[in-house]
Amino acid sequence: MVENIDAVYEELLRLKSEGVDRIFINSDTTELLSKLSSTSASNEARNSAENEDSKLAKSHTEQPTAKSAEKKEGSDNESIKAILPKPASINLPSGDKNSQIDWLQKQIESCSTCNAQVGSNEKIVFGSGNVDADIFFCCDAPNEEEAIAGIPFTGSSGELMLKVVNAMGLNNDSIYTTHIVKWRPKHDKTSVNRAPNSEEIGFCAPYLQAQIAIVMPKVIIALGKTAVAGLTSRDPANIVLKDVRGKWESVENIPTIFTYHPTYLLHNNTLRAKRQLWEDMLKVMQKLNLPISNKQKDYFLSK
Repeated sequence: MVENIDAVYEELLRLKSEGVDRIFINSDTTELLSKLSSTSASNEARNSAENEDSKLAKSHTEQPTAKSAEKKEGSDNESIKAILPKPASINLPSGDKNSQIDWLQKQIESCSTCNAQVGSNEKIVFGSGNVDADIFFCCDAPNEEEAIAGIPFTGSSGELMLKVVNAMGLNNDSIYTTHIVKWRPKHDKTSVNRAPNSEEIGFCAPYLQAQIAIVMPKVIIALGKTAVAGLTSRDPANIVLKDVRGKWESVENIPTIFTYHPTYLLHNNTLRAKRQLWEDMLKVMQKLNLPISNKQKDYFLSK
């Protein structure tokens, strides 16, 4: 039961990091949470009485040391935070874009550090799309579906993102897509997706910079708070996505706009949220001088 509650808590934290500030909970979910809470409280009361009986005996035979406490704290975090080496230095070879991107992909897929982070049934997710694309989509890290497929934007979030791209009058052949971190961050609960930490973001930074240098897009679209942090070298804890959403900055001298990750719309499926993301896409279309019809201008407006 406790593991179930922890999983819910971790998912809520992940949604919050992507800008979700409200979710819909149906009656079945509230009933389940109530049962979990009641069971947890009952177990806690029973265990508390048992612990009090044994506490005195343990205090005479088992004195914790600073070293043992430090070891326990480390073991709690070991499964979700590995010590990574310094980022690699990337010097792109001469050649055309396709040969350079192929070379870079081989570098990442042969990286021992990257491979050490990949789960047994998962793959490194390099990126995909047109190396001559004007638009470069960048999000945080692969989720479970993407890591298994080895392809970015797989599953429900990918389907939604493709709908957004299609609504812009474009398709997958018109864009390039990648992640800040090239593997799914490890977690002590395999069913939960974890946002990458600063160490993972820093290790993969040269790979991302090399991808941008090869594609040389006209616009970068950062999807979610972690993507903003990775592209701008900011601390994710200091980023409030709703405050930076829709704003332009320069990354590698390329206009970059910040917006919501498609997962945000999957959990906050409101007209207002859809319109906010769509307004950001309209700004991208304007920046690229793409045609915008009256129908496109009116998408997701209240009738």
